[in-house]
Amino acid sequence: MKKLSDRLRSLREDNDLTQADVAKLINKRQQQYSKYETGESEPSLSALSTLADYYGISIDYLMGRTSCREGIAAQNMEITPGTTVGMLISDVMALNESGRTAVNEYIELLGLKEKFKHQKG
Repeated sequence: MKKLSDRLRSLREDNDLTQADVAKLINKRQQQYSKYETGESEPSLSALSTLADYYGISIDYLMGRTSCREGIAAQNMEITPGTTVGMLISDVMALNESGRTAVNEYIELLGLKEKFKHQKG
């Protein structure tokens, strides 16, 4: 997985921002932010939180602990009344391996169905 410094640079570039732009967002000088991108220094928890909120990602993604970009807002999003994405994830994780495999296969099947529907229409 990518390191924090790599993720910081990629996110900044993907959003067409300069180091000065991001530094201003977290109340730092450009020179200090540059050290975050080179791995010479690490941002504070407050700065990480601000950056995660700004980019709409999780701090775990930013830190390279997961490849899942979605932040807390996505996990709290309702997919049906009374059911959030986070609750669905918990439900899937509570299943045994064959149950998780079945859920994954079903999701892949639904994706193929949607793809076929769009190609046909």
